[in-house]
Amino acid sequence: MQLSLADIRRTQGTHELTRASADHLVKLKHGIALSVCPEWCSYPPWEKWEIIAKARILAAWSALGPSVTFTAHSALALHGLTGWVANPDVVVRTTSRYPTSTLPSVTIGTTTVPRVFLRQSRTSPVTKTVHFGDLRVDSLHDVAIDFAAGAHPLEAFVAVSAILRKLCGFNRFTPESSVPQANNVRRSLLALLESAPTRRGVRRAHRILTHADPGCENVAEAALLWVLLTVAPEPPLTQFEVSPRGKRYFFDIALPGLRIAFEFDGMGKMGTSEAEFLRLQREMLDRQRILERAGWRIVRIQWQDFTDFDALRRRLADEIGTRTGQGPWSQLWKPVPVSLNGPERRFL
Repeated sequence: MQLSLADIRRTQGTHELTRASADHLVKLKHGIALSVCPEWCSYPPWEKWEIIAKARILAAWSALGPSVTFTAHSALALHGLTGWVANPDVVVRTTSRYPTSTLPSVTIGTTTVPRVFLRQSRTSPVTKTVHFGDLRVDSLHDVAIDFAAGAHPLEAFVAVSAILRKLCGFNRFTPESSVPQANNVRRSLLALLESAPTRRGVRRAHRILTHADPGCENVAEAALLWVLLTVAPEPPLTQFEVSPRGKRYFFDIALPGLRIAFEFDGMGKMGTSEAEFLRLQREMLDRQRILERAGWRIVRIQWQDFTDFDALRRRLADEIGTRTGQGPWSQLWKPVPVSLNGPERRFL
């Protein structure tokens, strides 16, 4: 859904919002509202969350003026990428101090998007900012370093994996070109990180930048890979290709040495109608039988598994026969707080 500054309206108090209810205005910030298209009310809840996240960025620009630079979660969204948090704070860099303020909850139809904060970033960019129309935004290189150095490892891993994927144009069908391109981008990010040795979180950022993977096609695969890395005895490989009976298949993530594959069962993979769902379900079962006969064990992960990362980590350790905290990449692990994965932030 594309929004523009034309969708943002200046208002004068609650009376104007009440009078303008016929124009479907909803409050984003004091004195600023969003003009809501009636058709949005029929959208799935997660699409409404995405609309409001983008609208809040535009509201912040309208309130703070053209000198503001969007960074972190806001920059990620403006670059067209999705992070782990579906309801992120608006994060800006300004030339003067700006106190953190609350952006109220917003209701579209029967869906209410919880409140967030408009807050200031203290980081300094390493590369030049870019512009999307009137909006000044941190480059993806700076966004990657900011997340890697300052965010929770889950958030950082998901964001950096998406950034790597976009910067290198990763394509699972052409690994001979995609992998070298990804490695070049990774080296450039590590070089930028090393150019700021006094920055806080450099060690942690180095780990994230080293292990984030452009082969993750969505936030769920990236989150799964992050958890798996913390318990795996060997490097997990994304978009791993196998060809039993001459058929070409790709696993979301695989541990080839253990002959274990991990697949995320997202809604998008199961079609949009009952007939398509049944057809895809049959194809999935046929695929699984072929792969199991070829000696692979497939572990399936669903969205609800991400409601409890500690339980998911224990389950993955049991599946591969390891103990949590003993893998070579266990330092990547950090418990996931409710503030990052609760109903205020995620739509699960």
